[in-house]
Amino acid sequence: FKFSDVLGVFKIPTVWLAGLGALCTWCIYIGFGYMTPYFTDIFQLGESQVALLSVLRANVLFALGGLFGGILADKTKTKSKFMVYAFVGMIVLTTVYIFMPGESGMLVPAVINMIALGSFIYCANAVFFSLIDEANVPAKLTGTAAGLISLVAYVPDVYLYTVLGNVLDGNPGVTGYRYVFIFMVVCAVVGLIAAATLHKMNYKKIKSEN
Repeated sequence: FKFSDVLGVFKIPTVWLAGLGALCTWCIYIGFGYMTPYFTDIFQLGESQVALLSVLRANVLFALGGLFGGILADKTKTKSKFMVYAFVGMIVLTTVYIFMPGESGMLVPAVINMIALGSFIYCANAVFFSLIDEANVPAKLTGTAAGLISLVAYVPDVYLYTVLGNVLDGNPGVTGYRYVFIFMVVCAVVGLIAAATLHKMNYKKIKSEN
């Protein structure tokens, strides 16, 4: 381990873009975890119904998203381009919840939208760390870069649950959840910018080499 390696990684802009994309994806993933209390508090679902949705969200979508996310990412020319599509999907589908009224008649559309949104989130969650492949990091610094991206991406685990929990406690009802959804949209927009910028930088590099 050398501190000079750490400083070298800090000076690579693409590493920060990859880390920012990973950070935004993980923040959205954490926010999506509040879908279970959302359906409980807003749509007044019973325990068995909420348990079924939780299994669907946390297990079925997680497993299928990981599988199909990897397949689709391989079919896309670059992982950053795939993440651009994923962030666009997350922006659109999360925005639906911001404007969706908390009425019983909206339960079916809300569940369908959750499945679609979860598909985008878990597909992105399976791929986001591979953005490091496009960071053009020298081979000897790859491990250090991976460590930095991991630190940036997963640090929200330390505080974000508490922050979002306080938001919901301080804003009862659908208002609090709308704030959570707005936060998710902001993260998706930032992630989109980071992924698009990384893709553009790589495109310019490839074009200049050819």
